[in-house]
Amino acid sequence: MSSQEEKTLSEKEDSTDTRPSLFGTIHLPKRSLSRRYLSARIGKGVFVSIAIMCGIALVTLLSQISEEAFVPEEEIEVDGVRYPVKTVAQTQLSWKAETYNPTWEADDLRQDRSNITIEASWVETSFEAFNSEGERFTSLQGESTFDLEEDLERALCDAGSAPITYKPVEPWNIFDLLPGEGQEGLIYDTGASTRINIFNRSTAPTPGMGDFWVDSDDGSRWVWKGLRWDSAEDDIFLDGVLDYISPYPEAFADGKLWVHYTPVEPLFRGDGDLWLNRSATGVSTFSDVEEATIYNKSNRSWDIIDFTQLPAAVLDPQSTIQTFVPEFCTKAETSAYILTSGQVGSAVIGEFSNDDGYEIEATSDSGSAKTIELTVAITSTGASSSFVSIVDGAFDTPHLELKPSGGLSTNWLFISHTMNYTVTYVQTAGPAADARETSYNEIGGFALGNPLDWFQVRFIDDLDLDNDGILDVCDDDIDADNAENPVQGHPEHCPGVGRYSEDPPLSYDDWVSQNDDNGDGVHDGVKDRDIDGDGVPNLVDGQGHSAENAFEGQPSLAEIPELWLHASELAVTKCAENYKSNDPAFAAFDCEKAREMVAQPPTSAQAWCEQVRYLDQLMWLEKCAAPQRTESGEAMYVERDPTLPLIGLFGTVGMLFVMRKPNALLMRMRSMFIALGSEELKDEVLTKWSWCSFAAELIGRLVGITLRLAFFVVFLSMFLSTFAENQQTLLIPFTFTIGGAVTIMSGIALLVSISEILGIRPEPSVPRADGMVDLGLLLFTGLVIFIALQWVFIEGWLVGAIMLLLIMSGVKRLVLAGLQLTRTDNIQFDRLKLVVKGRQGWITASLVAIIIGLFTIPLSIHIPFVWSDFTSSEPYKAGLRAAFWGSVYVVGYTMLFAIPLSIGAAIWLEEYAPNNRLRRTIQALITNLAGVPAIVFGLFGLAMFLTDRGIGLGLGGTVMTAGMTMATMAMPTIVISSQEALRAVPPSLRNGAFGLGCTKWQVTKDHVLPHAMPGMMTGTILAMSRIMGEAAPLILVGAVASVFTEPDAFFYVSYQVSPSLDGLFAWFPGIEPHLQNIPLWADRGPFSSDPSEYVGPDSNDRGFYTVLPVQVYRWTDMPAIGFKVAAAGASLVLLGTLVVVNSAAILLRAHFRRYSKT
Repeated sequence: MSSQEEKTLSEKEDSTDTRPSLFGTIHLPKRSLSRRYLSARIGKGVFVSIAIMCGIALVTLLSQISEEAFVPEEEIEVDGVRYPVKTVAQTQLSWKAETYNPTWEADDLRQDRSNITIEASWVETSFEAFNSEGERFTSLQGESTFDLEEDLERALCDAGSAPITYKPVEPWNIFDLLPGEGQEGLIYDTGASTRINIFNRSTAPTPGMGDFWVDSDDGSRWVWKGLRWDSAEDDIFLDGVLDYISPYPEAFADGKLWVHYTPVEPLFRGDGDLWLNRSATGVSTFSDVEEATIYNKSNRSWDIIDFTQLPAAVLDPQSTIQTFVPEFCTKAETSAYILTSGQVGSAVIGEFSNDDGYEIEATSDSGSAKTIELTVAITSTGASSSFVSIVDGAFDTPHLELKPSGGLSTNWLFISHTMNYTVTYVQTAGPAADARETSYNEIGGFALGNPLDWFQVRFIDDLDLDNDGILDVCDDDIDADNAENPVQGHPEHCPGVGRYSEDPPLSYDDWVSQNDDNGDGVHDGVKDRDIDGDGVPNLVDGQGHSAENAFEGQPSLAEIPELWLHASELAVTKCAENYKSNDPAFAAFDCEKAREMVAQPPTSAQAWCEQVRYLDQLMWLEKCAAPQRTESGEAMYVERDPTLPLIGLFGTVGMLFVMRKPNALLMRMRSMFIALGSEELKDEVLTKWSWCSFAAELIGRLVGITLRLAFFVVFLSMFLSTFAENQQTLLIPFTFTIGGAVTIMSGIALLVSISEILGIRPEPSVPRADGMVDLGLLLFTGLVIFIALQWVFIEGWLVGAIMLLLIMSGVKRLVLAGLQLTRTDNIQFDRLKLVVKGRQGWITASLVAIIIGLFTIPLSIHIPFVWSDFTSSEPYKAGLRAAFWGSVYVVGYTMLFAIPLSIGAAIWLEEYAPNNRLRRTIQALITNLAGVPAIVFGLFGLAMFLTDRGIGLGLGGTVMTAGMTMATMAMPTIVISSQEALRAVPPSLRNGAFGLGCTKWQVTKDHVLPHAMPGMMTGTILAMSRIMGEAAPLILVGAVASVFTEPDAFFYVSYQVSPSLDGLFAWFPGIEPHLQNIPLWADRGPFSSDPSEYVGPDSNDRGFYTVLPVQVYRWTDMPAIGFKVAAAGASLVLLGTLVVVNSAAILLRAHFRRYSKT
């Protein structure tokens, strides 16, 4: 080969593009490559367009819902008068909230309220009718100009001058296109009726098709044919009936005569009515008359008459009464006739023109709009009711005052007018019609309230804690929890109330003593367990007489007359034959407890309280339910500021900044540890630092063993309860499987921990820095945990305690990272943050905690529509508390059942199950279940969980039933998405782990699951979002429309057990008030199950629930317009809840994805 050829060949080789590319597409011909790039750009554009369209649709949806969530103008349309039936058109209105009071001070928040403005508007119209020759129509009554078009239409019909009339005709068919063919009108045969009506009166009766009317004034005769009364002067049948009945003047005493043609005795009859008894042989033909009778009112019987004396026309009405095609003035009348006559499907509406008809025209001065205003002030001195009228285009009284009605609608405003026009009344200012002091809404107000009022700033003296417009000194519910507190009063804002009802004003102690009839030291009006809502409870009325005081100096219950009498009555009541007759086992339990109290009287307050708790909750609440820690006096009305948690919040924020850029701090800590002594000693000897490290490790392991032992004992007790005689059938599968499995695993973990602790020994040659760090972190951890427990259990500062623990965790991570850096001199400064173990997870957790802390420590969120109010018959009092917590519980139970089972099933199918027929069958079933409609899952839950028939568990319509039903619906989605996530894990990861000697479970747990977790989280997010928005299956399994209390999530726990569980928390004064606000216990009083609420084995009626979507459906079906506003507000809450839940799940998924990448 010549040098020239070699050069040419090398150039060809060099011209080849050696850049790496996905699937080698870079090496394709340029033409193919350009097509691929073009397809990719088109696809990208399509997906971006779809995303933009979805965003626009979502924004549009939110904007529409938001517009509906504002209190609209109250609009009422009142039709005009209709002489002579209705001579006055009237409507009535009522309001409850006071809008003006001269005693309000200048700085009173109620001064912002506006009076009510009612705007009345109408359009004055007039109409005339002209024929083709320009002649103006004049009615039979001599009128030519009409206010209403429909009145003129009726006058034209009565006169036979309507331009268009309507008749029932045969349905159109193809033959109607032929010449001479058309739709034939459907005739009406009066003679074929089983009853023919004849009226004799001076005014036209309410007509029925084919009815006859004889004018008693002039004797004229008429027949009704749909459009008008036509003349019946020559009707043979009518002549015959009138001639025959003329000897019986009493026949028309009631103004009518009925002629019956039936084979059975007529049910309705009057004096002189004729009954011709004959048997029907078809729809419109009859056999010969067999018998004729006339009704005699005096003896209430049908008297036989000689029917041969009857005119032939009466005996055979079908041949004598002329048939006709009914004609009507409007399509609506024609349609109503077709429906009532049973001709639907066989008749349609036909339109017929009248060349001689008159066309309706508006007059030249028609169409002028009129608007007037009326101002209403709701004052304490106003009238209970007031009447105003529109006279000559204006209100006769433009300004008036009404009294506030409070809880009852006793103040009425009546507005009337005497015009033919429809008047529209619109309220353009002031409160909604059913607003009250506790939930005041102006027209145009947002359903969820003013967003600026959602956030209450702590540490600042706020005179209105719940932002309801009423100062706390004048408010009977200052924390908006629907529990009342006595009003203290104020010399300027609310004089004459509370302490300021007398002159001079009373001191706080004197005010309480004057309102303490039972002498327990607590104001009789205190019903709220935490008046100021600061987490520190106060005594309620009756709790001042505690059991401890009653038992003081007394040897037993028998020496206390009041309590001994109560115990004796309980023994009689609980052992009565009709007591809990539907559940003999519970009745026997209660009877035994009551008799035991009488036979062996308790000798201490604690023993008596433990017994009476099961038998009389109200007595227990009064004598035994006082919290361990309370506030009293004026402190009950002043919110406690969480100063220490605020410091914890600032500390967490500072630690977050340190964690984001820890390099400089780590280097300083490294230098400090090196200075302390971080090098291991050359001699293998035990030093005091060795014992420090050993003590720290030993104490840490002992704490771990203690926790594992407690865990083991709890679940062992759960497992052993399976074999108890009184164990509930419902709980046996759970206690046996879950209790047994966790007992075995915790037992193994406990044995392993004990064996490990027996084998640990002090390490020799421990440097000083290591020993000091181990011992210092141990002491630091113990101190912080002790303070955190104090904050939680004593102070109730849960969020602050979490902040404190996060600070402790961050400090420990940084210290250990700094100590780890002393092991090497080869330090890469830009990678120092990787030395901090779990840094990204700590940052994620701290961000979430800081966001929660911002809205709970320096601020508090107050949205009465969501947190405080329940469903109500008054729209602007209604709220979402019951539905919101119902949704939370349903989703919680769904996650409890669905997530473990679904992820476990996915792991078994992908990692363990052999590829055989059974696996393929299960896979096919799961795939098919993912496409089953939601209503089918509701039917499954109805049969499987709700009812006790067949294999049903008999749980009833409760939150557990809902959770288990929705879990079956969510599991296919979670299983399939989890399987796809597991399949996406590279096989090389598994092979590498197996090559290092890992077991199958270790490979799955430590390598496969962390990488598959983001995909699993995606399926879980989709499933939970779907559950939150479902309504149809939940309606089937008991989500009722109106629930006025949130459900009890532990309703299925027997009251023989539940009070003991509740009582454990009473030892912790910081937890107690918080748990009382969580609906696990809120419906049972403070930590006590009410035995009277248990109506059957291990169940009570507090398991009933509703959810947000069902509540929305319920409100949209209510007639009051305010409920549409509430429904829109509930929709926004539902969407907001979904966004929050999905955001939290996405954040968690992002954390796992970051972990899987590392």
